[in-house]
Amino acid sequence: MQNVTLLKGSIMRNFCLPLFLMSSLLSTNSAFAHTRWKLGSTLSPPRNNSTGLKTAPCGGVARSASLKNYSPGQSIPVEFEETINHPGRFEIRILGPQDQPISGFTEPLLTIQDTQNTQVSNGINHQYTAQVPLPNITCIDCTLQLIQVMTENPAAPSFYYSCSDISVGATAPEKPVGLKLEKRN
Repeated sequence: MQNVTLLKGSIMRNFCLPLFLMSSLLSTNSAFAHTRWKLGSTLSPPRNNSTGLKTAPCGGVARSASLKNYSPGQSIPVEFEETINHPGRFEIRILGPQDQPISGFTEPLLTIQDTQNTQVSNGINHQYTAQVPLPNITCIDCTLQLIQVMTENPAAPSFYYSCSDISVGATAPEKPVGLKLEKRN
């Protein structure tokens, strides 16, 4: 009986404790973020404040109620931040309604190499600004998608996503001019 008790204790120490510690470390890492549209930015506000979104296209985060409105072909300023340093690049893409690709726009609008290779510390994130050339299209419910492509393993890069909701060329419906409304009995 004592051997069984010792065996149980040995299993707990040798298997369960390391498993618990590993799962704690993994869950802690998944809480850290990597990149996002800059918080508080009026230029390219993120849908949410998470930067640890690993699911394409927008981390499963639903569209927001507020859209930034732009003109077709306009070059727009954007701001984003890297919260954990990784070698690689950032890609900015445009997506259509329901965050789906737009036919003819499969390449990034802009690719930026990650040139800030110091470690992020004391909550001071790497800050980036860029001018993004929008395509000459009209899109009511578009998305600007920021992708961090991490190249530590070039054969199998990892990705993080952040999205900002925009509309391109959308205008309010025009009101008829010169019409007089009369009340009829």
